[in-house]
Amino acid sequence: MEPLTASISPSENDFSACSGCSLCLLPCPVWRQKRDITFTWQGRARALQQGAAKEDLRESIFACAYCGSCDPICPQGIDLRGNMAQLRGNDENNPFAKEICIRIEEALKKPVNPGKKAHTLLVIGDNDQRIEKIRSLLSGKTTVEPASDKGRDIVLAIEAGLEIPEERLEAFINPLKKAKEIIVSNGILKRPLKHLLPGLKVRGLGQVLSSLPQIRSKLKPTDFYIIESRAYNWDLQSMVVYYDKLRRETGAIFNLDLNRIAIPTTATSIQQISGIKGINAAEQVKWLLEGREVKRIVVESVDDGEAFSASVDIPVIHLSDLGEV
Repeated sequence: MEPLTASISPSENDFSACSGCSLCLLPCPVWRQKRDITFTWQGRARALQQGAAKEDLRESIFACAYCGSCDPICPQGIDLRGNMAQLRGNDENNPFAKEICIRIEEALKKPVNPGKKAHTLLVIGDNDQRIEKIRSLLSGKTTVEPASDKGRDIVLAIEAGLEIPEERLEAFINPLKKAKEIIVSNGILKRPLKHLLPGLKVRGLGQVLSSLPQIRSKLKPTDFYIIESRAYNWDLQSMVVYYDKLRRETGAIFNLDLNRIAIPTTATSIQQISGIKGINAAEQVKWLLEGREVKRIVVESVDDGEAFSASVDIPVIHLSDLGEV
């Protein structure tokens, strides 16, 4: 089986193609908080072009929030996420490796579910009540079957740039081959699954839920709609079209910049999940709200919702909850 990586059909361009234009800084949450060029893709590329050793860049490499916001804006077409995964994977002292290897080993001990011939819903990290609510919303003419293997270790391994054992990858992928469609709540899985399971439709949970009439009709111009940045930024061409239409129809405010890049809270980053110091999500949340007058925050990601709830007094609601409003 082919390896599962963050980069599918990577560009031939790597850091050596960087011209130093600085466009990647514009949406970068790490640059916004640190204001240190060495913590940006431009800084890493220029350092590598000058012969810097990987040890010199280690802090910068593992500070990246892996939100994907810089990738579609690069005029040189550099595969930024793929290069980042490679840099992390080549680091012998990868700070995420130990925890992720333990998670993979634990996952390998569990029995493999053969899967069912139905839509498969991959909900990463949501509680059972949330999963059942989403399942109820999506169940109609089509059967929706939550995946027994949530693949949280897979998501973390991809972000950390670590190799996934073939046995673990097969256990994760094989049950999904019986699905008609795969719905992912973490955008990291979107492109790899499209590549490994050609012919199957793979969509983000936010796109699927917001396309439902009973949810779409509840969105208001006073809502601040937080798109899950990875699912959006890593499939920008089609997502821009979809969310432009959603914005026109609802009038809601979105976490998009002038280049229509989805700005993240960074709450879904591996640093936040692993308890390693990273970008301050609370500061990022406050910056996202700066200058905006909104009455409600609607999130596609539970993690984003928790970040907003912990930082502001504005009501925060998950997209699936709109089915009850």
